[in-house]
Amino acid sequence: GDPPDVVEALLDVARLRVRLRQAGIGEVTSAGSNIRFASVELPESAQMRLKRVYNGLYKAAPRMAMVPHPKTAALGGRPIAGRELIEWVHAVVDAMVPPAA
Repeated sequence: GDPPDVVEALLDVARLRVRLRQAGIGEVTSAGSNIRFASVELPESAQMRLKRVYNGLYKAAPRMAMVPHPKTAALGGRPIAGRELIEWVHAVVDAMVPPAA
């Protein structure tokens, strides 16, 4: 049968860690109302995509991207968490550093 949800969540985290390593991203953390992606170098095109799609901000000197933490609703929503957050982080990473073919 299918593995339990806890096992699926652990596998999702493992896949995300592999993807972060491939993208050259050293760390992903929650920083207040933002998600911070550290040790990432983005070309100007990726910086523009990050701003346009995720309303994110890139700082070249510390090599850091900040993206507002996604919420369940635009107004009054709660921050997403769990597997939904893992999937969202994966999508942001793919937008910043497209996967190699």
